[in-house]
Amino acid sequence: MDLMNIKILLNLQDDDSKDNILTILCTNAMQTLCVYLGITSLPRELNFVAEQLVITRYNRLGSEGIQTEKIDVLSTTYVYNQDELAPFKTILEKYKENNQKSKRLKML
Repeated sequence: MDLMNIKILLNLQDDDSKDNILTILCTNAMQTLCVYLGITSLPRELNFVAEQLVITRYNRLGSEGIQTEKIDVLSTTYVYNQDELAPFKTILEKYKENNQKSKRLKML
């Protein structure tokens, strides 16, 4: 996974002060995906999923548990999905399906 991709998407490319947090979030995102997929290392083709998880988690920092925030006339409603992998389930399931097929072929 490329930390610079994440920093560019978060508009932090000139700010190194968040690198430690982003690195921890990257590790957590990769481990989450590996556990879900039952693998030990994240394949390169799924890096974009891990990057999107990091961005989602980073944007949520400091607002954990808040459902609605009102400041003067501005109101923000946070949408929390208990399953943060939900937007990627189709891709992840397809990866698992393809990976299982290739393992079966190797065993033959």
